[in-house]
Amino acid sequence: MTRTISKILILPLVLLTTACSRDDDRTVDTVGMTDTTMMGTGTTQDRAMTPQTMGSTIAMQAVGGSGITGESTLTESGQRTQIMVRLMGSRPDATHQGHIHQGTCANLGSIVVPLDPINVDAQMMGTSTTTVDVPIHTVANGQHLIAYHVAGGSPGAPVACGEVPAHTM
Repeated sequence: MTRTISKILILPLVLLTTACSRDDDRTVDTVGMTDTTMMGTGTTQDRAMTPQTMGSTIAMQAVGGSGITGESTLTESGQRTQIMVRLMGSRPDATHQGHIHQGTCANLGSIVVPLDPINVDAQMMGTSTTTVDVPIHTVANGQHLIAYHVAGGSPGAPVACGEVPAHTM
């Protein structure tokens, strides 16, 4: 009789322990989920969430002996692309105009879209973040670059450039 009672008491404990055990191989299925994002105009936009957001970080190389380097990060934002650019090595208080261009750093093509200017601080660094109405797959096709130009130029010669590689999924 005591063995039967012991078995009856142990069985719920085993079931409880098994049910509460952690499964580290869990995955979350995001198909069909939506994310509501606030847009700059105060409206909301529903977009399907993807398990992996497309994006990339590229090095900005000095051009023409400028000594100005940095990095650009491109992030998918629905049918738009957010571009964060950080420059280092410019003179303090300089303002650099930037653009997405067609072509390569060796052969700048036409301007596709302007980017917000970068204002350089006393530590010779500056950052800007621009969201453009161009899908990331259009920019990240291996035929575009990000260039920032001589301070005060219109747009002037490039001082930093980074080629956006083709993104493969």
